[in-house]
Amino acid sequence: MNHFIGHALARPGEDRHTLPAAFFRILSQATGCAIVRGAGMQVWDEHGACLLDGVCGLYGNTLGHDHAALAAARQMSAATADPLAAQLTLNAALSSHLTTDGARVLSASSHELAWQAMLRTVRQYWTAVGQPDRRLIITCHDGEAGPQGPGRDHRRAPDSSLRIAAPDWFGHDGYLNQYEFGLAAARTLEQRILELGPEHIAAFVAEPFTGASGLLHPPYSYWPEIQRICTRHHVLLCIDEGIGGCGRTGQWFAHTQLRFSPDIVLLAQGLTSALAPLAALVLSPQIMDALAAIEGALPVDGRIDQADPTATAIALANLRALDEGGLTRQVEHGTGLYLQHCLRERFDNHPLVGDIQGNGMLAALQLSPDPARRARFADEAAAGIDCARQALAQGVLVQAAAARILLAPPMIATHADIDGLVERLGAAVDASARRML
Repeated sequence: MNHFIGHALARPGEDRHTLPAAFFRILSQATGCAIVRGAGMQVWDEHGACLLDGVCGLYGNTLGHDHAALAAARQMSAATADPLAAQLTLNAALSSHLTTDGARVLSASSHELAWQAMLRTVRQYWTAVGQPDRRLIITCHDGEAGPQGPGRDHRRAPDSSLRIAAPDWFGHDGYLNQYEFGLAAARTLEQRILELGPEHIAAFVAEPFTGASGLLHPPYSYWPEIQRICTRHHVLLCIDEGIGGCGRTGQWFAHTQLRFSPDIVLLAQGLTSALAPLAALVLSPQIMDALAAIEGALPVDGRIDQADPTATAIALANLRALDEGGLTRQVEHGTGLYLQHCLRERFDNHPLVGDIQGNGMLAALQLSPDPARRARFADEAAAGIDCARQALAQGVLVQAAAARILLAPPMIATHADIDGLVERLGAAVDASARRML
């Protein structure tokens, strides 16, 4: 099992460990259980009750709990004599998934350090090409759900002028269709670039679908237009695929499926199925060529960023399991499509569900008191919490972000697992509808 051990909905007066990103309104209101054991897609609480883990611990546990190959790799890692050699082996394994000739992989020991390395890379690149005034980095504002993961605040631009709104189709109250909305949302980036001056903008940094604001999936017109804008104004496009990468969408990289090509890609928890901290940067040939001309410009500091041998061994075992087991192809052509179909079959025209979004083994239900009008709850968090609590009562763990219910079942999930997940979630949403409508 991984970091999910100890995730708890604590009883009043009892001490429990919990994930840093847990929603504490749930913790303070719910009576629940401590998770003590897991296997595959199932977890067991302290009383022996079996629950379905519908969120992979927290999006990252792509091979399920207590995967035998990963456990063996963790035990054998102590025998690794040359950590650097193992790291180079991992980078070579990752390189086999690259679709661009000349792209390179750099490892880092955590998601956080990879983020810092990415920002250093961006600024070193512009110095190398003779435009050191390009220092500003525009990000995509993640909404009100709050940042996820440790230390994310430094990534958010402190100046609101350096952010654009997340492309929330459900929150759009105008008359644009989804395709038109995707273009309009993307063009807010161009407006911001022109306001600040293209000569000052170094990069646009975002996730393929925003995490903290509830796995918001923009219309398919959004990302190609973002790419066009970045190319036109010579702004680097950097994508954090901590959630969407490593096969979760049915493609190794989410951006491949969304039909755009970033300059820098960050991979994280999917590399080790969240069993150990590890991350990697994929740098485009354009970036690598520029950095190669600067002595000492390597963005990852080997003294502090070198990947841990245990994490590297787990990552190699994880990649073998994904590749040899054909799990990415299975998600693309089988279970991912099945999950998306089952959710739409169950929740289309549901009185509490205003929108269903998803890709592969990632999905979100947008709760609404009046789906036809795309109405919002006065207290979005309370609506999401209620539904998450109903799901727990039905024996399934989900994540709530405002009024969105998030799903990220592991890539090993079978059709029978998905049937059970959707059946239990359906009962939970029905129960919430009876309470809230």
